[in-house]
Amino acid sequence: MDGAGTNGARDRPVDPRLDEARRRHAAGDVAAAWQVCAALAVQARMAADTDLLADAALVLRRPSDPTLRARVHALAVEALALTPSDDPRWVRLEAQVAATRDTHHAPLTDVDPADLTDPETAFLGLQARIADLQNPAHVEERLALADRAVGLGTATGVLEYAAWGHRWRMDAFAELGRPVELAAERATVQPLTETLGADWRSWLLLTRASSRLLSGDFDEVLRLVDEARDVGGPASTADFFHLVFASEVAGWTGARAAEVALEVARATQDLPFLARIWLAEALEAAGDREGARAVWTALRGHVSSMPQDAPELLIASVGEAALCEVFSDTEVAAGVYDRLLPHDGRFAIGLAHAPHHGPVALALGRLALVLGRVEDARRHLGSALVDCTALQALPHAALAHLTLARSFGAGTRGRSEHGAAAADLAGRVGATVVLDAAAALTATPTGDPRLTAREREVADLVAEGLTNGAIAGRLVLSERTVENHVAHVLHKLDLPTRTALAVWARTRD
Repeated sequence: MDGAGTNGARDRPVDPRLDEARRRHAAGDVAAAWQVCAALAVQARMAADTDLLADAALVLRRPSDPTLRARVHALAVEALALTPSDDPRWVRLEAQVAATRDTHHAPLTDVDPADLTDPETAFLGLQARIADLQNPAHVEERLALADRAVGLGTATGVLEYAAWGHRWRMDAFAELGRPVELAAERATVQPLTETLGADWRSWLLLTRASSRLLSGDFDEVLRLVDEARDVGGPASTADFFHLVFASEVAGWTGARAAEVALEVARATQDLPFLARIWLAEALEAAGDREGARAVWTALRGHVSSMPQDAPELLIASVGEAALCEVFSDTEVAAGVYDRLLPHDGRFAIGLAHAPHHGPVALALGRLALVLGRVEDARRHLGSALVDCTALQALPHAALAHLTLARSFGAGTRGRSEHGAAAADLAGRVGATVVLDAAAALTATPTGDPRLTAREREVADLVAEGLTNGAIAGRLVLSERTVENHVAHVLHKLDLPTRTALAVWARTRD
């Protein structure tokens, strides 16, 4: 050996597999050389042999393949933290770390010296603080804590500390809508997950599924979550999230919706009461409107009790927004809107390995429309489309266009243009549910048999946000006649307010 390591094995013979790895590398078989080095690294960790770990990290010279380079980089970082600075290899390891770092990946993070006094206690403290700061308002603070964990892992050579730091970074970047940084973190943490075991590999697959869901690649989502469940095994995190992703895909495509709803009903029996928001959505996706209504009726009085630091806060609120839209629930919609408004500009995802629910602005737009605030709805939905474009979130862009189409009356140019845009995007990704809704919305309306042609005309103008006086001017009627028409329509449709009538007219052409 060319220097003393922490295990005191100064003069022992060089492991012959190191020579084998060097020969293969010299012959140009870089992949085979790495396989030998990776096996040596596993042995070194089991034996606490830091000399062997350092030697294995120094065999390959900056591989051209970025994935392999990331693996070499992670091994070099680990070995550097465990090698004394007076060991001749320390300088070489430092150079290897610099040479293999990808500029597109997350930069190295300095460690807080106070954390090194008792690293394990420091890390557990970081975990506890992260758990206390799940409210979206604290995302920047969580990001700073994640940086500390990465620095702690780098300084101590404890891969798990660094991996958790990268994981928390990914959660924050997903919530902030920063796809470049998110992808960089995923690439950085990948080689760590290969060492840490099946749960971590399974988790990484779920993060990929989340990104694929955002872009509308539904078949690939299902393939990835199948693989994650196979890697993680029964009763793993991936086993549960397999159903979560399947339910989300069903909501967009209708695939296995009835079967998924039954599975969700079983799963939610042992979950907190508000998890039944998920059940109501699954039943609605399966076409069981009355079943969904029954669940929502039981839930709606309790939605304000969601803990503000629950990771599911934004996800639950988006689900509530969808149900308020389905059932024209203006009372609950007002509260959910106020809860979500401070988080406008953020994205509805609690964890990087969970399904992505798109921009918060999309949910705000849907809620504003339920509340009859048409201009607010259009403003939020315009912002949502900008966010969707930045993230290439095609299904959510289709839904934003569909909701914008509903903000215009039947036969209007706005309805036609946004309905066509919704159908085009939904058709491209196979979001059948949105595609069918867009087709129904833009079809020539046949009218509700309970209403006269004039009553339907008045209802459409109410949906456009016009006052009775404005409707009277548009139709050349007296304002009193318009008031009577509105009253008759509300009675025939059994609707409580003109706001509810506006929602009905926008969604039930």
